[in-house]
Amino acid sequence: MKSEETTLWLHQSDIEGFRNCPDQFRIVNGILPGGDFEKVPELRVETDAATVGTCFHAMVEEDIKCGFKNLSQAQAWARDFMTNLIDGYGVNGTEYRNETFGADPTKALAALAGLTKMWWDCAERKFWKQLGDQPGELELEWSFDVPFLENLSGRYKEVRLAGTADVLDRYNNRLIDWKTASRKYERWEKQRWAIQPTVYTYAAAHLGEIEPHGEGYKFEYRVFNRKYLNDPPQEVTVWRSQGQWSWLVEVVTRMVKMIESDLAEWPVRDDHALCGEKWCPVWDQCKGSYMEHPFWS
Repeated sequence: MKSEETTLWLHQSDIEGFRNCPDQFRIVNGILPGGDFEKVPELRVETDAATVGTCFHAMVEEDIKCGFKNLSQAQAWARDFMTNLIDGYGVNGTEYRNETFGADPTKALAALAGLTKMWWDCAERKFWKQLGDQPGELELEWSFDVPFLENLSGRYKEVRLAGTADVLDRYNNRLIDWKTASRKYERWEKQRWAIQPTVYTYAAAHLGEIEPHGEGYKFEYRVFNRKYLNDPPQEVTVWRSQGQWSWLVEVVTRMVKMIESDLAEWPVRDDHALCGEKWCPVWDQCKGSYMEHPFWS
């Protein structure tokens, strides 16, 4: 999230963060009564699981763009990228939490090596590399910045949506997002609730980058699962159209009103998986201050 005079830019992660817990969103972004804000660097948290995912993304993009000669080279590149990324956390003051793989760094590196092999062996790798040779059909790290709400009456007169999609596949009229996970995705959950496909398809459709299919605009997850390294990546397709975009207008309109409000505290939530010490940077100031024992016991 960022602002400039009367314009506010939102990413899908901002909207998702607000939905997960409004007060956490307020604190992390340093939102003051009235709508001014400044993010708090000390509250930035990166987990080992998310870091493995970031490094996996980088490896895949490097392979499609430049190509590795063999699996060992790809794994070595990913390992070096992760080492440098974690070193960078220490330089910029980002807290690194290793609850998923533990204090032994070799476990996170082993997971990354396994995911890299999963990518190397999957049937899609050849397809993406071939499509990448056709100019204009495939765009990695496709960035967008599009108008969303205009002529508002509050502190912010315009709201824009910005972000970066892993893959814009113009050839097949779809967007692709690579995910790493420890459990399989449930398609109905993503179809019903996921914000990312709604934001990304809106932007791509607004800019004329993709055309609708019979069921709407197509967004696909490719899920590389750390617990199923011998399986092909899971393919999860969701569809978006005007109904979801109109609902997003309602959600963002109310979100902006909350940002502009004079409230010094916002509603809290603890009924989802991300409410816990592992994921929440303000856990100790919130529900954690009430817990005498680990919250899951």
